[in-house]
Amino acid sequence: MGHPRQHPTCVHGGGRRRRLRRAHGAAARLHPHRVPAACFRIPPPPPPHAQLLPLRLAADPSGILLLQANLRCTPTRETIDRPYTKSVSWKLDNRRYFVHNATTSSAFQLPDPAATIMHQALLGLVVSPGGGGHYMVAELQPIIGMDTATLLCFSSEVGEWVEKHVHYPLPPRPWSSSPSSAWIRPRSSASLPRLGSGSEKHVHYPLPPRPWAAICVLSHLGRLWWVEVDLSWGLITCDPFADEPVLGFIPFPAERVLKCWEGWGVADKYRYVGVSGAKLRFVDMYARSGCGCAPNVAVWTLADPESKEWTLEHEARFTQIWADESYQATGLANKIPVLALIHPRNPDVVYFFLEEHLFGVDVRARKVVECEVYGLVAPPSCRMASRFVRAWAGTLLR
Repeated sequence: MGHPRQHPTCVHGGGRRRRLRRAHGAAARLHPHRVPAACFRIPPPPPPHAQLLPLRLAADPSGILLLQANLRCTPTRETIDRPYTKSVSWKLDNRRYFVHNATTSSAFQLPDPAATIMHQALLGLVVSPGGGGHYMVAELQPIIGMDTATLLCFSSEVGEWVEKHVHYPLPPRPWSSSPSSAWIRPRSSASLPRLGSGSEKHVHYPLPPRPWAAICVLSHLGRLWWVEVDLSWGLITCDPFADEPVLGFIPFPAERVLKCWEGWGVADKYRYVGVSGAKLRFVDMYARSGCGCAPNVAVWTLADPESKEWTLEHEARFTQIWADESYQATGLANKIPVLALIHPRNPDVVYFFLEEHLFGVDVRARKVVECEVYGLVAPPSCRMASRFVRAWAGTLLR
């Protein structure tokens, strides 16, 4: 709420002001019939960390990478003005986005879009299945409280950013990442005026009522796949090259779907979605409370995205892995590790973090096939999770 000597001012509907002073052991009191209409002065945030690290946001199997560079700038207030929503945030750095071809060692800086890129976790890159070296960078932007969303797209063939407005029928979305957050009911799309003209693509958004946000974006079969932030429910997929794109939803196996907020904040340590052996794989080692199950790791395959059916390929208990000579030779403790990723070519091999080591296990054989100390600069080992690791063409990106 600011500096201790700055008393926040609350503006009431009648225009009169009252000072709210800090209360020791008690909340500051307002008149019971007066409802605050505007609130508190918030001081500028501290400057960003001195070490602004570049980021690898996405990787296409063809060898095209999406990178982000963060340049220091003076913290400034930034107004985000979009259709049907306006917000204010602090701009702590200048972000630049690059498409890097690892095969030719060339890079291209994307132009700055007129619209704001909302979050790096929502950005994906996919190479055109039609060939020609073309690609699409796209961000799926839900609008809080509305039943519309925006696909912000950059096409290498067109050479510019385009906004595509899509139908977003999710009911309430949270105002923040907290289970106790307030909810806003969106209006019907029938009440919304038509946005813009020819370049827009209107699609149906097929999810039932439940909050949803992405943790990363995958490229597979010429489509983009947004992976849910708490890995509890499923994936959203879209073909950004289609003239009439349709958003699809692929739920996880029914027995692996978690309740809303059940795995919030920890699921990315025990779940992972990635492409391995040219198929989508879902790796799960999340132990639901009260199930009484022995800790294990399971690998599921989505062979046919049209069917939405996951197949259990193999699973193993950690007690079986710990008992094998290959694990004992690593010198690692018999502790539940943090899930890192699945091998992008061999779906039998899953990687884990433990005690600053990255080790690979052939889940089918219950054997350790690789183990080494990893050299990640950030985040610290206590915060490691699958969201911080990307795999590409058999090369681990760290």
